[in-house]
Amino acid sequence: MHKTKKQLLSSALLSFLLVGCGEGSGAVDNGPKVDNQVVVNMEFAATYLQNLGSDALQSAVYSQAAVIDFITDDEANVDRNYHGQVKVTNTKSGEEQLFDLSATQKTDGKVVSQQTLPLKPGCYDVDLVLTLDGKGKELQYVSKTKGQEIIEGRLAELDFVLSPSFGESIVDLSNVQSLPSLMLDLLPEEIAALSQPQFGLSINGGEEKVFTINKELGIVPILLNLDSGYHRLTMYLYDANKVIGKSDKTVNITKDTCTKMVLVPLQSSVNWSLTEFKDQGTFTFIIPDEVVNEVGSAQNLALIVRLAGDKEPVQERVLIVRYDNGFYKARELFETKQLDNVDVYLAFHRVSEASEGFHLTPFASCNMAINFGLNPKVECELELKRERIKTDHGLGTLVLNVLDKELLPVKGKKVFVDGKLAGLTGNKYSTGLLKADLFAGEHEIRVFDGINEVVGSVIVEPQAVQNQVLYL
Repeated sequence: MHKTKKQLLSSALLSFLLVGCGEGSGAVDNGPKVDNQVVVNMEFAATYLQNLGSDALQSAVYSQAAVIDFITDDEANVDRNYHGQVKVTNTKSGEEQLFDLSATQKTDGKVVSQQTLPLKPGCYDVDLVLTLDGKGKELQYVSKTKGQEIIEGRLAELDFVLSPSFGESIVDLSNVQSLPSLMLDLLPEEIAALSQPQFGLSINGGEEKVFTINKELGIVPILLNLDSGYHRLTMYLYDANKVIGKSDKTVNITKDTCTKMVLVPLQSSVNWSLTEFKDQGTFTFIIPDEVVNEVGSAQNLALIVRLAGDKEPVQERVLIVRYDNGFYKARELFETKQLDNVDVYLAFHRVSEASEGFHLTPFASCNMAINFGLNPKVECELELKRERIKTDHGLGTLVLNVLDKELLPVKGKKVFVDGKLAGLTGNKYSTGLLKADLFAGEHEIRVFDGINEVVGSVIVEPQAVQNQVLYL
């Protein structure tokens, strides 16, 4: 009869051994060997959250149907059950053993295996494939370890770190060791600094699968069950539902290879052309596809541009976004008044908000400082909140109202949050206001008009609106 994990842990001889095999391991052959009951320990490097639509679906008009699959709130609050198989290969004899394996992932993330494995002492390579019950065979996790030694008379434990598998077919135990892998080019401290790190991966324009990263484990390889050849990999890194970075490239996938994905921020850019007297300029803004996809189409997207120079009133325009020669663009004429420098704030809204004066917080925004004496192109890093990403760490909303000593709204003034330029207060839209989505916690707020400044602080709660007034 197999011993349970509790019975094994009560033994005075228990020890944890994960050592290389071969000479010096301390194993002695003193006759017939009996099976050890090997305890299986598991951790998930990343846990499935939801599927988003493919490229084609995301380019359609946005609707809730675009979220084609996800872990519902009811499912998120119950244990998840997995089943699969483990293959154990004796490295000396080549003998293979197959075992059925099941596991339960508790709501706190901890994993419980429902059985032990009967193994004779020896050195083993171990492969494991698990499938999430109820979500189809395409959602699999894989782990592979080499050189695990089982010593007679001592407790043996096999530790598995389970990585999600992405691919075009079901993972077979026979090819686990040769599966190509994918790594995020991030440092552990970069992941640890995020409130809720998540990533989404799409292959060849297919649906994007989103996973929540285990912060305690950091970055581990993602396994690719793909045919050899060229494949387009599109990856997003999220902090909760805010896009942190993106990588999109076509790579040649072969067996036993590791591909690194270097993530870069989403960026918008602007080109300008000034008149002969430099008193006016035509500005052309280039918008990334992700911003358009968030609302379904360019026809659903409105761009509010605020442009201000030192001691000059802010100019505010609502621009129409169009698809032009392979890019989404918006173009407009602004007064430049022979200034050398201007600040530009971009705020992206849905067209449907126009009737109410674009009163909602922009779902994406960025800032840029333009020096007309330099190269006529500037880029800015976009902050994009994807409403379709489920998260337990929802952003809070700051509504900052800046007033002067007469209690009148102050328009077109720089607002800094935690030392970073967050935008310009509004003119016609959100008059004297700046609205921004922030992570929960305390933030320093600073408003500067070129001469005077005021500094304050605000505490933002998740999924709540925090109104704040500062007097400049």
